[in-house]
Amino acid sequence: MDTFLISDLTRLMQSNHGPCVTIMMPTHVGGPDQQQDALRLGNLVDLAQESLSNGWLRPSQAREWLAPIRESVSDVDFWENRSLGLAFFLQSGSLQRFRLPMPLEELALVNHRFYVKPLIRLASENQRFFVLAVSQHQVSLYEATEFKIEKVDVTDLPQRLEETLNIEGADRGQQQHLANQWGKGKQASVFHGHGGAKETHKSELTLFFNQIDQILSPILGHQQLPIVLAGVDYLLPIFRKALSYPHVVDAEIHGNWDHSTMSQLHQRAWPLVHPWLQRAQILATQKFQDLSKTDLATSDPQTAIKAAFDGRVDTMFVDINTHLWGKCDQLGQVCASHDELQSGDDDLLDSAAAETLLHGGKVHAVPADQMPCSGPVAALLRY
Repeated sequence: MDTFLISDLTRLMQSNHGPCVTIMMPTHVGGPDQQQDALRLGNLVDLAQESLSNGWLRPSQAREWLAPIRESVSDVDFWENRSLGLAFFLQSGSLQRFRLPMPLEELALVNHRFYVKPLIRLASENQRFFVLAVSQHQVSLYEATEFKIEKVDVTDLPQRLEETLNIEGADRGQQQHLANQWGKGKQASVFHGHGGAKETHKSELTLFFNQIDQILSPILGHQQLPIVLAGVDYLLPIFRKALSYPHVVDAEIHGNWDHSTMSQLHQRAWPLVHPWLQRAQILATQKFQDLSKTDLATSDPQTAIKAAFDGRVDTMFVDINTHLWGKCDQLGQVCASHDELQSGDDDLLDSAAAETLLHGGKVHAVPADQMPCSGPVAALLRY
């Protein structure tokens, strides 16, 4: 699986000098279907070559143009590492290919710009979140989406309470001992009150978690992504209190995760954070319904497309499973629309979504049952 970032999406959206070849297809993660997937890719390259030869390039040029993708058809190493979806973006000999953690519709398109609508969910800010797994012996920060999870490399992140506070071998029965706070030579006293060892240990945990917070603050400080805490029951209330990051999800993952896989952690985290991530979508849906009878909301495709090109869309919903084939000019004025794909057609919903994002708007690419209206597009306008 390859990482697909918002920077990748932005770069693809900014490519608007055709011919731009987009090929997408579902793939099999493993098993004996490698040859079948390669054959399907070969068939899609043939379709792209036919489209390129129809008004773009001479047939011999079209075949040469597509050579970088054809090489992938027979690349054994490439097919050894499959995920659920595969996307190719080819422009003037420059190829970008992504093995993606979600199935994609099988298609081959040639146009003035790349087709990106199915990938918006992968790079969208409102689909990303953090997981912070903590114990007395290991601390790990992960960044995740609905489809993947990756460990974040954090320099100097404390791992073991005893080493961090320099208390290995300390006599917990003493009334006081010195803890090496922040790992920089400065010492802090941990006092043993009438609660004895229990209160002492709580004080140590507080110091340990405060140091973790100090290291994470520069990394998390500019973010607004939700974070899910994972750890043993009695640790999490202390850690939650020490953590200064404000976007902590109420629900927690209980247990010791020191020896668990990232996949296991991800499976537990996604159902907890999903309602939080849907807040922005739910609020936007309600706002659209409240404004649906005003000039600040529209479900008319031509109006929404033109507004997107003008930079007037604050938030747009597009049906991720519906195509609106047609052509529009550089100002977003729809020139033609078709029920079936014709040569030179764009998915106008894709164009509108891309223009919305490029102008700083937000896009929710969702299935039909999550659309705030009965049509394939809904837009909240800035003015």
